[in-house]
Amino acid sequence: MSFKIRRHWEKDINDVELIHQYYIKGNEYDWNWDLFDYEYYPSWRNRRGLPAVPPCPELSLPGKFIRKVDEEGFITGIREAFRFIWKSTLGIGDDTSGKPQMTDSGQSVYFIIWPTVSEFYDSITTQLNHELGVLATERIDLGEDISEFVNGIYDFDDDRELIEFKAYRIGQAGSEILVLETKRPVNESGGYAAKFISELKDEIRKQYYPYVADDSYHNILHGPDTSEENEWIEGVVSKYVD
Repeated sequence: MSFKIRRHWEKDINDVELIHQYYIKGNEYDWNWDLFDYEYYPSWRNRRGLPAVPPCPELSLPGKFIRKVDEEGFITGIREAFRFIWKSTLGIGDDTSGKPQMTDSGQSVYFIIWPTVSEFYDSITTQLNHELGVLATERIDLGEDISEFVNGIYDFDDDRELIEFKAYRIGQAGSEILVLETKRPVNESGGYAAKFISELKDEIRKQYYPYVADDSYHNILHGPDTSEENEWIEGVVSKYVD
């Protein structure tokens, strides 16, 4: 960490301590101090003054194989190795589009676009339609229920303190959300294309992050990382749709 960043960090900590000592001490304030912690902010945003994260070095082919075995097991590692050899030697199976297949099996994926980017609802819809194929859209004005809705969506896997922070920041931006139902992307084995969805969400976040508050990178949209989470989102949304 550079001297400049360290100095700003230390100043922030000192300022919080002074506020607590001179303005809050003796009063019945119920502050959640964990929300001031830097761990709640994306580490890649070095352009906004946070420490830069060194890029991950490109692994060699044996290194990629070892990492695949560590992360997903020996059988998966061997299967990926044979797939690579098959494609490299025979040129078979290449996916030039870089996109997974979309299924029309009746299964769909649900995305929530938060009011932090309400002025871009149309352009985000167009983008998701191009990447996945939008089946239906629904704008819902939640009014005073916005905090309850955010809690319901993120209760699937986020910790309580982070949910409180998200509900507060999203609620500040407004109460109207956009729900998008899209086609379901599937990978080569026919399963849910989680990696593609994750990369797509990050692409959209990076595109619209300059237009939201510094701490709202993850408050732009929400989409499921797994099939189970997709069912969870669908269940929560169904409670608020007329």
